[in-house]
Amino acid sequence: MENNQRRRSSAQDPYPFKISGSFGIFSSEHSIPIEFILTTFNHNQLEYLTLARDVQTELNFELMVQRDIDEDRAIGEIAPYLRQKEDGSKHIAFLPPILAAVIGVDDNLNIEEYYPEFSYTPSKDDVGEVFIREWKKVFRVTNYSDPNGYKLEIDNDNHVDVQTSQAQIEIAHSSSKGARLVVIDGQHRLYALNQLRQESPEVTENILLPVCIIYSPITSINRADATTPKVYEILRHLFVDVNETVVRVSGHFTILLSDQTVGGLACRAFCTGVLDKYERNGLALVEWNTKSDKESKTISKDYTITSIGVINEALLDYFKLKKWRESLYYTLGMSEQDALELFKVDDEEPINIPENFPWSGFGYSQKPYLDEKIKNILSPILEKLFFETGEYKKIYNIFSEAIDTQIISNIKAENPDIAHYKVVRNSFLEGAPLGGLDKTEAIQKDFLKYCKQKINENVRSIVRTKVFQKALIGGLIEFIDKLKSTNTKVEHIAYVYMQLIDLVFDSKFDIFKNDETRKYLQVTIYDGVRIKPTQNSVNQIRRLILSLLGSKSILRKLTKSLCELDDTLNGGDLENALNDLGVNQAGLFNNERFDVVKKEFIKKYPTNFNLDTKVREELENKEKEFKLAQAKGDDSEELSKSFDDLVLRLIQDDIVVSKAQLDEVLKFRTSSKSLEEAYEEIEV
Repeated sequence: MENNQRRRSSAQDPYPFKISGSFGIFSSEHSIPIEFILTTFNHNQLEYLTLARDVQTELNFELMVQRDIDEDRAIGEIAPYLRQKEDGSKHIAFLPPILAAVIGVDDNLNIEEYYPEFSYTPSKDDVGEVFIREWKKVFRVTNYSDPNGYKLEIDNDNHVDVQTSQAQIEIAHSSSKGARLVVIDGQHRLYALNQLRQESPEVTENILLPVCIIYSPITSINRADATTPKVYEILRHLFVDVNETVVRVSGHFTILLSDQTVGGLACRAFCTGVLDKYERNGLALVEWNTKSDKESKTISKDYTITSIGVINEALLDYFKLKKWRESLYYTLGMSEQDALELFKVDDEEPINIPENFPWSGFGYSQKPYLDEKIKNILSPILEKLFFETGEYKKIYNIFSEAIDTQIISNIKAENPDIAHYKVVRNSFLEGAPLGGLDKTEAIQKDFLKYCKQKINENVRSIVRTKVFQKALIGGLIEFIDKLKSTNTKVEHIAYVYMQLIDLVFDSKFDIFKNDETRKYLQVTIYDGVRIKPTQNSVNQIRRLILSLLGSKSILRKLTKSLCELDDTLNGGDLENALNDLGVNQAGLFNNERFDVVKKEFIKKYPTNFNLDTKVREELENKEKEFKLAQAKGDDSEELSKSFDDLVLRLIQDDIVVSKAQLDEVLKFRTSSKSLEEAYEEIEV
């Protein structure tokens, strides 16, 4: 008998599912080894493949793997692809391999962190040596000897030469505790095939589906060390790697599954913290499972507070930059010395800290430390920022009241439509599908209308925009950066910043009240009533928030508050530092608005028919003279000044009124560029 013709006996306990295929391993010098069996499943064997949503029944963001299935896409695109054409003609169809990982599950179908104890048993059959590795009551792999084969590491001191053309894997598949083959790439293919198998078995009965079964041989309780990732971490990592090279199914899941940046860890901890502290009502107000990659980067629903896509992007914009590295260390409550200890191998070798650490560049041995810091410091700050500051707390209260009075009360009263109300409740609080029934959709529509009306009546609309929330987080980071030299706790700094945010919308200041008469809000933040979705708008909103620190009453209030939290602080020094930040940011706001007003005027004046015709013609002539002299290489300085003088005279009223309005709102005299300084910086 040839080696590649080996066959073993049929199913036996405790491993009822067996399958053979080609054997391989993917392992570089410093990577976790991933072994695989490349095989085929017939349509009856598809039942041994499990969708991710069918495991880990508890909503746990640390254990999370991709759970979403777009059922309409699976049935609407993949199933018709496999069916016969309507005209009966032949067509070509092929599905790429499904990627499935071996996992162990407990009695509640939750993923076990590690495989059980690993054991190795060498043996022999009629052909030659047989190498059996077992992860007890989860799976068993049998390799066969080949002197010219692959040198497989059994453990640190034992290597054997194995055949790659054939190996066997046995799975302890059961309805409860045991093993699962969880699909991490190809869930839509599997869903469509299972639907066809039930409804039209003739379509799938001749298919042998390519399947790649993967597992990490060292991720067992007796082989893992501090640097070994848990099973679910491997699943997350592989899912992200696979899906970043194809069309993304869900940007939110890509963030939540990522273990490679502080942003991914923070968003996962944020969702977990919100669920723990504000329960299902709170989590329903965080957009964390949007399927569209485009929508995942903004706030797409009418009733939610924020989106992890927005939070991640805001953190990324700052903390990925070297300029803000010290602030990230401070925010996480760690030092560069802590980083040196994290990356220390032994006393002999030099310590190399990755360039982008702590934002990225960390491995599995550093991740638990960062997870703990994020869980205890950064995540609680973000949770309070979005659930305890005034405007956002209003949204939480409105939604909670609406769930109670519009949905739960009808369920408790045993309304005739109780089943529909339960479906709507579960769609908001559990993420369950709505089902498509007219009555259910009508109840949901009325609920959303109620929430939207209440939010529009009571909450400033700007707080639910992406630009404001990026500015909100950016302002927090700059506030922390300014005060990190005090060495006070970052939690204290964040608490005082949240007091500042509440004052932003206090009736005494209300700096973002846009009634179109406030010129300072126009051009760089608003265009009429429409907020500008630009990075410049983000910057200007952040500057306005921090500008309030220049107000004496606010300055005294926040200084007192921080000194009460930390009595080692020098009140005078603290007040000076905060005042400097506020005055500087107000000046930057005025300067940026001045530049944009000037540039937009120059760009738009030829079609601005509100200008007197003679004035517009004079501008055109002066600009032409300036550009002609510039093109000839002549001295154009005087011509430029002549054109600029006219522009500045025409925009002067806007600039003066804008600054005066801002001074009145902030209650201090803000700085601004002089018109003379502006000449040197005008771009035509």
